[in-house]
Amino acid sequence: MNSRVSLFNKKKHEYAFSGSQNKDVKKFNELFKDFIDEHNQRESGMSKQDFLSNFLEYFCIKNEISFHELMDQLERAFLVRILSEMNGSQKLASEMLGINYTTLHEKIKKHGIQFKKRSM
Repeated sequence: MNSRVSLFNKKKHEYAFSGSQNKDVKKFNELFKDFIDEHNQRESGMSKQDFLSNFLEYFCIKNEISFHELMDQLERAFLVRILSEMNGSQKLASEMLGINYTTLHEKIKKHGIQFKKRSM
């Protein structure tokens, strides 16, 4: 597993989830870990386009996850990552993403993301 993936997983657990993850999030996290492990065993010199094709095939076809559900889970994971890197600051995260603060807040509520700010 590369260092960015492991850093993301560490921060994700540190900030983003309350004690109870829902079933879909757990399933996605397990499948994502399996996909990364499988990808690392296959080819590391794969083009970005081939990686994306394999990613979509793995989730949408092999594991029968709808494209909409996959996009929701990716959006959630991305928001968790950005919020973690911004120490939970929604203002900084919204500026970094180039979206309104209210839009980010709605997405956080939609995905049930909870986090605690750490002192720096």
